[in-house]
Amino acid sequence: MKIHKTKHQQKTVYETREARKTKGTIIAAYRFINHQVRLFKSPRNGPDRSKNTVAMFMLSTLSDVIPIQPKHFNRPTHVTLEDAINAKYANRVLQSIGLCIALHSILSSADGTIKYGDGNSYVQVEFNLIVWRPFRGEVLVGRIKGVGAEGIKVSLGFFEDIFIPASELFEGTEFDATQGGWIWHQEDIDLFLDVDDTIRFRVEDEVFTDKRPMTGRAAEEGAELLEDGIPPYQVIGSCSREGLGNVKWWE
Repeated sequence: MKIHKTKHQQKTVYETREARKTKGTIIAAYRFINHQVRLFKSPRNGPDRSKNTVAMFMLSTLSDVIPIQPKHFNRPTHVTLEDAINAKYANRVLQSIGLCIALHSILSSADGTIKYGDGNSYVQVEFNLIVWRPFRGEVLVGRIKGVGAEGIKVSLGFFEDIFIPASELFEGTEFDATQGGWIWHQEDIDLFLDVDDTIRFRVEDEVFTDKRPMTGRAAEEGAELLEDGIPPYQVIGSCSREGLGNVKWWE
């Protein structure tokens, strides 16, 4: 008996663990955009700035040689290239470029070259990637994932290396070690910033750190760099202007 597979079933066969991970990153980024649009369209938050919420996403053109394994020779080449590019670049930080979200489009591809040894076909590809990189002065909304005397850590769902230093909080804000949160003291009320609160902040700076493996003396001298917990890309924010901080403060 011959079994006929539907297009959906064929696509499922080709889906890999990397592809599922890529989908997760894309879905998280999509939810983030929708969340930003809803917040900035709210009449409580002033003028509608929803058109600017996608400014942090841009296209970056790259060129790379993508290997295709022999077991994938029976698949459409463009499908294999798309999966391979997403598997390599999705959720990866590129120095001075930003956080890669997913493949946007393939611009061109050359004929594959099979090299002696592994049997892979190596294809030169030029493509556009969707990259997340907010600009200085941009206002974002995230969720507090950690607090400490040094400042506040914020997550956007798909990106978590955001830090707001204590020096960038409102004047009169202090850390309460007993309650484990930050308190902005006002004349008649205390306002809190706790873990899991939704926070609006302003992008002040960005820091790229090269985390590529090194060899020789450079590896010995830079060994601490790879293990110090410093992220390859970090966004520095502030909460010291009207409208920023816990979104509940301004409702």
